[in-house]
Amino acid sequence: MKMGKKKRKFIKPFAAALDHFIRIKGETNDSVGEAVKYPSKGKAIDQIRNERSDGKYEYRKAIAKHFGYTLDAFIDFGEALILQKNEPPGKPVNVTSLSDLHKALIDKFQQKELALEINSELLTLEAMDPERLKKVLEYIEWQKKKAAEHGLKKRAAGDDSV
Repeated sequence: MKMGKKKRKFIKPFAAALDHFIRIKGETNDSVGEAVKYPSKGKAIDQIRNERSDGKYEYRKAIAKHFGYTLDAFIDFGEALILQKNEPPGKPVNVTSLSDLHKALIDKFQQKELALEINSELLTLEAMDPERLKKVLEYIEWQKKKAAEHGLKKRAAGDDSV
């Protein structure tokens, strides 16, 4: 892993979204190019990611679909990413971008139905008492700490399983 690499500043929303999803999904330019049947495969994807090309409309649509979005929603997501990087800290993010970010987060879960159920329960809890969400976060942080300690104890005992 390269150290000290600066975060890129994007101007083109499609390029920002494409770069984001390739990174979080662990794909490559070539794998995306092949998935959407781009004739020049990874080279064309690299050109789009580096904002040297916009790419043809039909391939842009196919790329967005590959990542589970319509073209318009994919571009909106990229715009939200650009705005977030350019906004001063503490400034609220627009609701559409939060929805897209939440979808991307849920997509990372292995147990998606359970994650969705937990989110639903959090909504119910927040409706009953908004301050309780802070308690839930504290509990999750405590559980992460306990899991980390448990993992260290097992490794210290020579047991590699966690």
